[in-house]
Amino acid sequence: MLKTPKVLLFMALGVAFWLGGLLIIRIAGPGVFSAESPVLIVMYIASYPLLYGSLLIASAVSRVPMRQMLEPVAIMTFTAITIDGIVLSWLPQAYGESTTHALHGAAWLLFAAAAGLLIAWVLSRRPAAA
Repeated sequence: MLKTPKVLLFMALGVAFWLGGLLIIRIAGPGVFSAESPVLIVMYIASYPLLYGSLLIASAVSRVPMRQMLEPVAIMTFTAITIDGIVLSWLPQAYGESTTHALHGAAWLLFAAAAGLLIAWVLSRRPAAA
């Protein structure tokens, strides 16, 4: 069980990683985040290495070993998806100018959050190094 300072650190990292995702959505634009885009599937596939890298960063910053990152990832994820839901509901223009862009971007963020949880779960099941 994590102590309060670590929980707050992981909540802050959840905000930071969410902002990073939002920037990707804004920069990539509707040309990527729309149903017609052939690049959208690439973004979904790229979520796995991107989230693995995010876990490496969070592990290094917090000094929590990778195989113990499931609880921290849950904290980062609930923070990020809570912000995502709030912003999508009341400030969808933060994602882009069109509703389609915002919805596809937010869907990608949710997928990436699930990818991070899956990666942390898989890592937690690895045997400890001898």
